[in-house]
Amino acid sequence: VKILKDKKKLTASTRDGSRGVAFVEFSEHQHALVALRVLNNNP
Repeated sequence: VKILKDKKKLTASTRDGSRGVAFVEFSEHQHALVALRVLNNNP
């Protein structure tokens, strides 16, 4: 697992809501497909 951290500090006003982007790396292709199906609510 690789964790990328934002250099900007969060304040009370910026903490709520989406940051907009996430990157995930899977070791197995099948795991990536399962994650996509679950996240897209498409079993």
